[in-house]
Amino acid sequence: MSDRAYPPESTHELWLPTLDFVRSSAAVTWAYMMAQGVRFVMPPRVAALPRIEDRAAALADAERERLTTADLYHFTTQASEAADAVELRHQALEQLLPSASGFLVWERPPMHLRNGIPIRAASWGVAYDGGTWVSWWSDTQVAVDLGLCSYDGRSEPRGRTQRRLIHC
Repeated sequence: MSDRAYPPESTHELWLPTLDFVRSSAAVTWAYMMAQGVRFVMPPRVAALPRIEDRAAALADAERERLTTADLYHFTTQASEAADAVELRHQALEQLLPSASGFLVWERPPMHLRNGIPIRAASWGVAYDGGTWVSWWSDTQVAVDLGLCSYDGRSEPRGRTQRRLIHC
């Protein structure tokens, strides 16, 4: 499992492909995952949509809006350790976040999913109900390394970048 360090300069390098993903292929990818039985947390208004494709598109559209306006943040290992030492009781999420919309990358993963994939970033912004929605972003390369996902072996040109197709 890779817990490689992500230095501060990686924040923009991770935010941009994440934004590209939600702009270009998140709706299709998430609809495929939903059809395979992967459960997504979603607001009741989105969950009530009759088609999987509509639910996935609504989630992708909302995430695109949040990421487009996100302020970028980076947490060093020392900052994470200091934050861990603070007791947070009964505080509203909005009181803890540094901006209305943001994208945060941790130098070291703050947690791992049950399958070993590290969480490397979080984004937040306005939710459907006017509250705050938080999304957690994992390290896809680790999923590939663990055999949970695979590259399909080709790259698609996307402007100045190359995007590999990943199947999970």
